[in-house]
Amino acid sequence: MAFSLLERLGSLVPIGGRWPALRTFVLFVGYPRSGHSLMGALINTHPSAIVSHELDVLGLVEAGKPGRTILHRIEARDRWFARRGREWAGYQYDFGPAARKPRREITVIGDKKGASTTARLAHAPELLDRLAESVGLQLRLIHHIRDPFDAIATIARRGPHPYGSGVAAATKFFFDLVAINEAIASQRPADIRHVYHEQLIERPREVLGSCLEFIGLNPERLDWASVGKGIFPSPSSSRDSVEWTGAEMDEVETCIDTHPLLDVYRGTRRPGTPARPATEIGA
Repeated sequence: MAFSLLERLGSLVPIGGRWPALRTFVLFVGYPRSGHSLMGALINTHPSAIVSHELDVLGLVEAGKPGRTILHRIEARDRWFARRGREWAGYQYDFGPAARKPRREITVIGDKKGASTTARLAHAPELLDRLAESVGLQLRLIHHIRDPFDAIATIARRGPHPYGSGVAAATKFFFDLVAINEAIASQRPADIRHVYHEQLIERPREVLGSCLEFIGLNPERLDWASVGKGIFPSPSSSRDSVEWTGAEMDEVETCIDTHPLLDVYRGTRRPGTPARPATEIGA
């Protein structure tokens, strides 16, 4: 009902009329339980950006929704997320004053729905071009990656996913998504930025600042003091939360070695072994 009314009102306003400075549409590709909700929330704290949470924009494109409807649904979804305190799956993404900033001269808009976006593109890669044409904006992709051992363990423990249950099924699911994202990156190398979750946690100003510049936002306009307080002090190490067989750990390490995008995780700590210093991750 609310969306129907919003769409009727939005259809009366040209795309460029509401946000005349709008230039870029940002979309996430990735994996479930990868930490990309944090990156989406961080970008959304910028006063010139609106990034909705889990709207599934490509689903709207596939359904034939026009560009103005997509943009207005993004804004409505962000307001909905704000009303529920920006809480999701047990994590809090309210960065205090930064999350409640006044919107000024919006230049970047988008949505965070990583794994589902990747899955849709596996079957219909033309959706990216359809989206760009529909909204009339340049497209930028953010590929958010977490240590495979941690991501797979969390997928196996929390699910759900289409490959069944257990570590082996979660491993296949994760690395199938890696292959799809590598294909997307090879097709649009200038339009995609790879972000490693552990590096974001360790060096937020450097990693987030670079990502903001990539999508056309000035990092100096971010409320870094508020943002810094909301970032976890260290990445969550989930790999020890499930039982692994030696063969399952070997499979993850073999798959890491076959994907260049995962080179930073070569030699990563196996579950059940002592932790490495954080400064070694992605060094």
